[in-house]
Amino acid sequence: MKKTTLFVTLLILLALTACTSASASATTADTALAANTTQEVAAPAAAPVIQSDGPVADPLLSEQDTLINLYERVNPSVVSIQVTSSSNSLSGLPEDHPDLPDNFPDLPIDPQAIPQQSQGSGFIYDTDGHIITNNHVIADATDITVIFWDGTEADATLVGTDPDSDVAVIQVEDADPAMLQPVPVGDSEALKVGQFVIAIGNPFGLANSMTTGIVSGLGRMLPAGTTFANGVGFTIPDIIQTDAAINPGNSGG
Repeated sequence: MKKTTLFVTLLILLALTACTSASASATTADTALAANTTQEVAAPAAAPVIQSDGPVADPLLSEQDTLINLYERVNPSVVSIQVTSSSNSLSGLPEDHPDLPDNFPDLPIDPQAIPQQSQGSGFIYDTDGHIITNNHVIADATDITVIFWDGTEADATLVGTDPDSDVAVIQVEDADPAMLQPVPVGDSEALKVGQFVIAIGNPFGLANSMTTGIVSGLGRMLPAGTTFANGVGFTIPDIIQTDAAINPGNSGG
């Protein structure tokens, strides 16, 4: 019995020793795996280095290129308008002006004897030769001449006017079709305050002038030119307000 008991005891001890060794081995393996995992997580991947093949684009130069391209594309659609009109007054001249006759103002004035010269800007609306301009440019006109961007001239006739909104339509006659490059008309309802504005025109004979700005406001109202005897007049709605320079050298087109 003692031998049997001793043998069984030895088997139990051997089994316990084997389990302890296996447990220790498993613990060591788990610890090593955890250490390796910790090292892999702790080591961040290196950020890729992007090599530029050329110089970085300058935003200012890019904006300038955009303006230059727009000018070259739109300028052929902008025209100068020369107008001859008649007047029966010499308003604005003092009575002692050297160009006035000695017996002025008693001398009868012949309206045909006082031609008035004026000029303005317009843009080509379609290939039929219709041109949009201001009413004040062609008011009382007897002769209208359109000068295209390259200096080519063509006679024009008045189609219609709206003095209250200061808009007029003229049409050139016998113009070279190559000169009739219409301006693409945009959607004013899609405008947003802050968008860029570019005006190209021929103010005071300063041909092909360009000025820039932004849309400052939308839906403005402007009093119309007509006022009735009772003092009531019209207003022009939905005016677009811009800060593009309006002066003798940079008024719009």
